[in-house]
Amino acid sequence: MAEPQPATQAERDELALTAGQPIPEAGQWIKDLTAGHRSFAERLADRQSQMIPSEDPGYGHLGQAFPSWSGGPTDAILQPPKPEIRPSARVLERVLDRDADMEAGD
Repeated sequence: MAEPQPATQAERDELALTAGQPIPEAGQWIKDLTAGHRSFAERLADRQSQMIPSEDPGYGHLGQAFPSWSGGPTDAILQPPKPEIRPSARVLERVLDRDADMEAGD
């Protein structure tokens, strides 16, 4: 089934509601979209319920023919490098003092 044609300006205008006015009946194009969605949902449910039969009739089935996608990593594959955080002068001074104390203890 092909994608539906984009809504025309007149069809988009049907969707605009005005406060205090009764909600108009849905246009035929909305009913057609709804029917198409239902048809697709039924076909998808039928496909997802299909099982792979076993060669041995007494064994049962081997699992779903079209298993649903379980997702995967949500992070990007390529990521920019983490920004370099430079230590403050006070931190550098403390590290130098610590290193000097360690050398004096040896």
